[in-house]
Order: sequence, then structure tokens, then C-alpha cells
Amino acid sequence: MHENYFTVNPSKINQNNFSLSKKESDHFLKSRRGKIHEEIWLLDGLGTAYHACVKEIDDNYVKGTIIDSFSNYGESKLNVNLIIGLIKGRRMDMVFEKATELGVKSIQPLLVDHCIKNKLNLKRAEEIIISGSIYGFGGSYQPTSTLQPGKGYWVNASADGEVTLNSGGAARIKPFVDRAADANVIRFNGMPLYFGVTIPENELQSYELPPKPPAGASDVRFKGGWRLVEDYGEVEVMNTSETLTISHDIQMEPGEHFYWALTSETGDEIVLDGTGEIVVASSERFILERKALVPLVFTLHQNFPNPFNPNTQIHFTLGKDELVSLNIFDIQGRLVNSLINNSNFPPGYHNITWDGTSAIGTQVPSGMYLYKLVSENQTITRKMVLMK
Repeated sequence: MHENYFTVNPSKINQNNFSLSKKESDHFLKSRRGKIHEEIWLLDGLGTAYHACVKEIDDNYVKGTIIDSFSNYGESKLNVNLIIGLIKGRRMDMVFEKATELGVKSIQPLLVDHCIKNKLNLKRAEEIIISGSIYGFGGSYQPTSTLQPGKGYWVNASADGEVTLNSGGAARIKPFVDRAADANVIRFNGMPLYFGVTIPENELQSYELPPKPPAGASDVRFKGGWRLVEDYGEVEVMNTSETLTISHDIQMEPGEHFYWALTSETGDEIVLDGTGEIVVASSERFILERKALVPLVFTLHQNFPNPFNPNTQIHFTLGKDELVSLNIFDIQGRLVNSLINNSNFPPGYHNITWDGTSAIGTQVPSGMYLYKLVSENQTITRKMVLMK
């Protein structure tokens, strides 16, 4: 057997722990010189490989903790060794990519709560772990400040080394000032990104995300792997569904003569103001930015999304205080709904959502509709399509 791994009875692996029999212990002691905190790899014969470390050595057994596991590695020991080498070299950024190439179906990321012999002391461990950079994974990345034994986490560190955390219970990482708490937030299928605040240069690593997950998972990030930007960011989306629910909550105003905008790959622009939510066709990229206002005039913009189901946003601008009406008509010119009825609006950008219902609240059928913005002196009409 290659020195990198040993065969073990599956019954000897229980959740996050393992126990080798006397026969297996003899083999381990002879091959690995019986070191406490020694890193080893175990194969259970059923297609799962375990990265582990030794905690206890006795005449009759060797016990330890599981650090990583990956399943369906195939028959080739070369496959195992390739991934083991990446794990051993702490190249977790490459593990997902290599595993996908080899057909590995499941990987549990590096566990922070393990028994590897510490090359640094605990005080230094707190110094090298970047505050706010610990993430769990449950279909998508989620930042966390509490580590639970047996769970897998990604950790961003400022230096090489191996860290031991107390496994007697939940381990809590020291808190930090999270700039995202006061920032604007935009969510893609519930996954948040932040913008609108300045990040001190010495804190940038706290807002760096782990490597992208494998295909089939969900993820959203700004280009470069960030979760927070100041006033511009290219949004990269990994989405497994045909639609994308985008919601926003604006706390930091863009400043006079500016506005926040999200622009899709097709050039459709969503103005981000206050709070709101919209469902659009899935897209892999958006541009989020703080844009300068052009001189305002009476304008009715194309609705977005279009076609839509069931909601769409109708965006218009006014150059002065005006009484306006915004009505929906079917293709025969019959009034379907009145969204604004001769109401006064100040100059600026305005968004109105139509949910595809009539004036009495019933859902209207699929088809083409007209929406008309009317002021005292001007009228603009555009078309839109409801597609169910």
C-alpha cells in the first residue's frame, strides 16, 4: 500500500472520527512511525477517501479525527493521489477543479476543527486568520463566525501554516467591524452582495470569497472574488434555475446627480432605489455601478423584464413636478388597469411595478399590452409582453 493512504473497515469511521484495529494499528505504527498528529489518508473500500490525523495511540488501537473526505474517486489510485497531493499542499483552490476532471462527485472542504499538530500557537492563529473570511458551504457559501465540530469551512489566512482549534465545542473567531452592515445590499436568489461603502486597504481580504464552487452549485460574487465594492463591480452569477430573483435594499444614497444601476448583459437597466424585488431571466453577468444623471426630461422607458411573468417594472423620469397617469391597455385599446391616476410626482426617476393583474385584481392572460404615461402636455406609449 502506498504510504499516502491505508485501507480501513468502513465501520471504523464514525462521522468525524476513526479508530484503527490492532492489525491496522501495527501497520500504521510500522509505516508511519506512530506519531501523534500525523496526517494520514484512509480508504474505506466503498469509494470514499478520508484525509485524517491521529489523536491517540495505544497498543490496541489508533484513533483520530477526519479532516476531509471525497467520494466516488473511481478505481484509480492515481486519482486518489492527485487529490491527496492537493489537500496535503493546502491547494484547496484547485481541489474542486481537479475533482471535477476526475469525476469525483462529492468533496467536503477542509475542516478548521481538526487535530493537526499546530506549527503556530493559538495566539498567532488568531493573528493570521483574516477576520470575517470564514465560510461554510450548503449549496452556496455562507459567512460564519462560529465553527461547529464536524462541519467543513473555508478559511482565508495571511500566512502559511497549520492551525489547531479546540474541538471541545464550538470555536468562536474574534469579531471584527463588518463594513457590509452599513452598506447597500443586492441579493441574487437570496445570495447577498454589498456596495456603497469604502473599505480600508488593510481590510480588503476580509471581503474576499472562497474559490468558485463546482458546476451545479449556486454562487454570486463581484469579479475578482469580492463580496463588497465601493461604486462599481462586475457581478458573476452561477445559477441552476431559468429565472433569477433580484432584490435590493439601498441604505447609502449615491449622492446628488447620481443613481445606483444594475445593467444586464442585454443592456437592460434596473434603477436601484429604496427597496425592491424583481424576477428576471437567468444571466451570468451584470454591471453594478454608480451612474451620473443626465438632464431629466419627460421619458417613459422600456419595462424590465420584457417579456415578463408575473411582475415587471415600469420606469419613467420627469423634469419637473407634474400630474401624471400611467395606464395599461390591451392590444384592442381597452383599459386593463390604472397604475397611476392623475397623481403629482416630483422631478426625478420613478419605478412602478405591475403584477399582471386587472383593475379588479384578476390575472390577465398572456399577450401584448400597451402602457401609456400621460401628463398635462405629453403622452408616451410603449409595448410589453406578458408570457406565462
